[in-house]
Amino acid sequence: MMRALVVFVFSQFSSLSVTEAQMKGIALSTHTCPVRNEVEIEDILENVYGVYEGELGHYDTVIVDHAKNLCGRYHAYRHMLHTTWLCHDACRHYADVLSPTQRRLLLVVALMHDANHTGRAGDGNDDVNITLAQRFFRKHVAPEDKPFLDTIESYICPTKFPYNIGGQDLCLEVQILRDADRANGLDPAWFQMVIMDLGEEMGLGPREMLAGQESFFGFLSFYTEWAQRSWPRAVIDKRIRAVQRRLAIWNRFGGERVAKR
Repeated sequence: MMRALVVFVFSQFSSLSVTEAQMKGIALSTHTCPVRNEVEIEDILENVYGVYEGELGHYDTVIVDHAKNLCGRYHAYRHMLHTTWLCHDACRHYADVLSPTQRRLLLVVALMHDANHTGRAGDGNDDVNITLAQRFFRKHVAPEDKPFLDTIESYICPTKFPYNIGGQDLCLEVQILRDADRANGLDPAWFQMVIMDLGEEMGLGPREMLAGQESFFGFLSFYTEWAQRSWPRAVIDKRIRAVQRRLAIWNRFGGERVAKR
């Protein structure tokens, strides 16, 4: 009987469009959403799985049409989408803790937090990038988010790096945002993103950038249970070993080339 009821409810829901479902206030169970790696960014923008309130298409569109850092090296369109993708997974994890509105605000911030970034990092002037992102958001805020404008802008501030606000002083939404922002370094494509792209923004060559990663990952710890489960210490330690091995390869073959000359 219970199984028949579930099938009936799901069939009634599946006949609705995403917009109709949102208007009726129906939220899909997180169990109907596939694992993170199978979720497309379009699924998130259109809120196919009912994880948050409304949709994010407005913000994706204004970024593509108006942001000046679409094709930057690291702090660009890909990074903002990737951070949003990770935060969406966290929203599912905390579906019983964060309200649909809170989940929406987190995803809006994730998508907008580096809009109009200058493409310069590590120079101690990240205040400029925070201000640019806040101005961009204020200019392009969706009507439904105007009541939360100050909240969203305040969530952008703690993404300033180096951090000047301790993680223990942040609300869960911003802790998630920070964890997702830093977890880019544990992505399979981390070498290009971090060593090459972020390194160029910081004015560092590949060797110098890679040499600093052992220390970064050594001190890396996540605030949230979601991130700790997603990237346990064993995963971080494996990345440290990868850094050490790559440096050893470069040093070995680089030394041979110098000797032959």
